[in-house]
Amino acid sequence: MPINAGDQVINKAKPEWGHGTVLNMTGNIALVRFHNKTVRKLRADFLAPAPSHKQSFCQQASVSGQAQSKPGPKQTAPDEMADAGPVAQALAMLKQMQP
Repeated sequence: MPINAGDQVINKAKPEWGHGTVLNMTGNIALVRFHNKTVRKLRADFLAPAPSHKQSFCQQASVSGQAQSKPGPKQTAPDEMADAGPVAQALAMLKQMQP
């Protein structure tokens, strides 16, 4: 899949860098600004499309084994979290992970 300016990407070798936005593409070289405001020049084959926020949440719930049809006492229904901001969603996910 070709990468273009404006795309949201991750560095496959360094996923801990988080999502980045492609600022410019010159041949096979991408100029990417990551969420911590760091700008890096990377070869396009090191990059992959970033999962959307909703996909990330669904994958996290699935991996942690807490995706259930009915929320438990410490769980928040996904519908309730859809209207919450990213900080509220992160806090809700942390509460779900606590024993």
